[in-house]
Amino acid sequence: PGGPATPEADRIVDEVLAGDTGAFAGIVRLFQESVWRIAAAVLRDRDATENLVQQVFVDAYLHLDQYETGTDFGAWIR
Repeated sequence: PGGPATPEADRIVDEVLAGDTGAFAGIVRLFQESVWRIAAAVLRDRDATENLVQQVFVDAYLHLDQYETGTDFGAWIR
């Protein structure tokens, strides 16, 4: 069972994989804050946090086809 954002994330993932690459902005909107918090807590440096968060979303986009719909997208991206 996924977190509360999983159904919306699954819908967005399906849209992106169907060719609507712009829909990925919705994934960023849903998960940027939680990914940022984790990175900031570990790195304690704003620039490093910013770089890591950006890389997390780039990697997620590039490997989106590896996400299994119906699971917890938030856990997957974090």
